[in-house]
Amino acid sequence: MAFLSACETAKGDFNQPDQVVHLAAAMFFAGFKSVIATLWSMADADGPEIARSIYQNIFSSESDHIDPDDIAYALDEAVTKLRTVQPEPLRWAPYIHLGI
Repeated sequence: MAFLSACETAKGDFNQPDQVVHLAAAMFFAGFKSVIATLWSMADADGPEIARSIYQNIFSSESDHIDPDDIAYALDEAVTKLRTVQPEPLRWAPYIHLGI
């Protein structure tokens, strides 16, 4: 899993439409089965909270294996938690999961 906790890691460049590969897609094409990225700028305070929630969720299981579906569900749960304290969509909606 790659967690790209930075602004606009899943945003292409509108000035160069032929080069639509953004950082998140590059990580996916490089072989990461799951990539968490952002579509626009995120609040500095939100990144660590989202990451903490995701990693706690993923590693709370006693299994040695992480199912790729678990990562998508962990992101959903983290965003839901953030949404309860930050209802403005600009705060919770930029986070996406790319993966299989």
